[in-house]
Amino acid sequence: MRHTLTLRFQLGLFDPIESQPYWHVGPEAVNSTQSQATNLLLTHETMVLLKNEKDTLPLSKSLKHVAIIGPHAEAQAELVGNYLGEICPGNTFDCIINPAAAVAAKLSPFGGKVTTSPGCNLTVNSSSHGFSDAIESAKGADAIVLAIGIGQEVEGESHDRSDIDLPTVQHELIKAIRAAYPDTPTVMFMLNGGMLDISPEKDTVPAILEAFYPGFWGGQAIADTLFGDNDRLGGKMPFTTYHKDYIKEVEMTDMSMTPDEKTGSPGRSYRYYTGTPVYPFGHGLSLTTFSITYESMATSSNQSLNCQENSAVTRDYTVRVNNTGQRPGDNVILAYFTPEAQAQGLKHQLYDFKRVHLEPGASTTVTFKVSPETLGLVDRNTGDHLCVPGIYGLEFTDGVELHLKQNITLSGQKRVLQHFSS
Repeated sequence: MRHTLTLRFQLGLFDPIESQPYWHVGPEAVNSTQSQATNLLLTHETMVLLKNEKDTLPLSKSLKHVAIIGPHAEAQAELVGNYLGEICPGNTFDCIINPAAAVAAKLSPFGGKVTTSPGCNLTVNSSSHGFSDAIESAKGADAIVLAIGIGQEVEGESHDRSDIDLPTVQHELIKAIRAAYPDTPTVMFMLNGGMLDISPEKDTVPAILEAFYPGFWGGQAIADTLFGDNDRLGGKMPFTTYHKDYIKEVEMTDMSMTPDEKTGSPGRSYRYYTGTPVYPFGHGLSLTTFSITYESMATSSNQSLNCQENSAVTRDYTVRVNNTGQRPGDNVILAYFTPEAQAQGLKHQLYDFKRVHLEPGASTTVTFKVSPETLGLVDRNTGDHLCVPGIYGLEFTDGVELHLKQNITLSGQKRVLQHFSS
């Protein structure tokens, strides 16, 4: 409630209506050129590249034939998810550019073409000839794009899923396409809200893009990413993707996050999960390359804080991020801490992150501040937020292969930073 009401106060929603700017937005502000540009920018930034084996991406715009196979090849309504108002005139989705049309727009100036086939619908084979039609559609293609995922018929309000696996028929469709054209460059994009176990595809599909429900400009952003026109690519996974059997390992009515030897629960979330995820929280690639180094940090004689110090006392760690590749791109530097004592099974906890956009050869710095409150732990019994003396590991990482690690010591006496009831 504190966070929710604080946000409302910051937005001015408790002020008199005449002084609230959000009550005085004219129709000229709706669907403006600036709003469209902001929307597209954010859609570009939320694309998460999970895999790019042998530099399958970006695809060349000079390709003569691209086959788009899967139930989301011509998705429109599925791009925008739910909880929305009227998108297109007449309350339709006809004005939304679907992925196949967006890809065709990339190829047509160079004489290329797109063929499409759903192969199946989201959960069952759409016809007895679904797979064979899809295989025929991809015949002679220079590249194959697999358009898979789920939608409102699978997940939604009062319509919870009973498993986290990609629907079986889509696994089978992808397997059939890969068997028919094992040497054709293949990339897969996913439309989904909740996580999907794509373990087989992780091993067999060269490139995988997680698009979630990307919104109105989703088709455009997917095509831009596939063809290297998304210079804001650099998103990270916002959750841990588990193996499909995870639902059998955790009791869904038990809200505990920590591992439990008695029940066999491996724990929940990146903070506690002890198993091997399909894709971990924070994972995400770019089409360019980066390096990170310490620009400055607290001196070795000053790698400590005292629990009795207030939040204004910090130790600062400045990280230089370099774009070492040939393309512009984004990266996100994640800052974690880990208590040496592995408090209550806590593996590590994110406390800050910084996103950067860099041109080829450019660099910038990001600074992470650490105070006693930064390293606070929650007492499992009381809910109090505590400063607990001890050694803490700090890690600054891009979530994939770049890592900087450092220890910091909290001294003094254990202190309650905030009582749960206050």
